[in-house]
Amino acid sequence: MYKNVIYFDTVYPLYQKHVKYVNNCYKKSVNVTIMSKKEASQYEINMLLWFLKGNHGGEMEYKELATNPVSVVLQLVGAKWKILVVKELLKKEMRFVELKKNLGCTAKVLTACLKEMEEDGLVIREEYGVMPPKVEYYLSDIGYTLRPVVESMHKWGKEYKRLRKLMEKYN
Repeated sequence: MYKNVIYFDTVYPLYQKHVKYVNNCYKKSVNVTIMSKKEASQYEINMLLWFLKGNHGGEMEYKELATNPVSVVLQLVGAKWKILVVKELLKKEMRFVELKKNLGCTAKVLTACLKEMEEDGLVIREEYGVMPPKVEYYLSDIGYTLRPVVESMHKWGKEYKRLRKLMEKYN
């Protein structure tokens, strides 16, 4: 099916995890080649992983995105729990139970969020072939690009709370 997959490991330590993921899932059909940064862009690599993870033999199916860039962000992480999942995964990779405990949401809601985020290329789900089953989630490189968005939201929320306290004091 897949004869060659082009990948490199010179930018982020997560790339080694991606290579490991591709090798584990596609041992018989994929040949991972390590390339230099000059030969492949980060975007090309992220899209390749997204393709391999979501579509195991066929054309990549893109989600219909809004035309307004702000609407695109809201479409991808606008749901209540999604941005909180990103915030938690920015700290470290986590198992499902740990994420559920930190967020305080139901298993059903978290499962749906993680599945959607994985399909959108924001989160990577890594399964380990051990018993009992072990699964960890971490942000893809595309997911890590949301760091400034989360930091801005944190800063704005903090400022809003301060201003609201002042408004309540004088009302």
